[in-house]
Amino acid sequence: MEYNMEQVVDAVAHIYRLRQWLGGGNDLVRWWKMPTGKCYFLQSITGETIEKNAIPKILTYREINPKDFDIMLQNLISLNIMEFKMDAEHGIMTNYNDFYYVALENGSSHSFTLLCGYHRAPKFKQIIDIIQNNM
Repeated sequence: MEYNMEQVVDAVAHIYRLRQWLGGGNDLVRWWKMPTGKCYFLQSITGETIEKNAIPKILTYREINPKDFDIMLQNLISLNIMEFKMDAEHGIMTNYNDFYYVALENGSSHSFTLLCGYHRAPKFKQIIDIIQNNM
């Protein structure tokens, strides 16, 4: 199966995390649902690098069960991911910032940034666990 960026453009629902390394490089995980009901997962990395135009490496690209996608999205919504705001106070300092984007089939969407990948909200640990468990 070959990855086609146009699939993501046409998606009706989407979960996206971009990790931007402060030294350079981007790591990406995304899940999306197509109008046909098919769902996909992609994991792409460059990691932290000093290269100016590092070429991302696709680690995983696969079709996933639509029921699993819907459950994941519902769990994230129940943890209020659609209301998360940037947490301006740093906790543990890391070499990256995380950008999150969630779009729902009803047309609503939300995005937020985590400085150093950190958020003080207690529910955020559960959100991270859901994302990690579905990679």
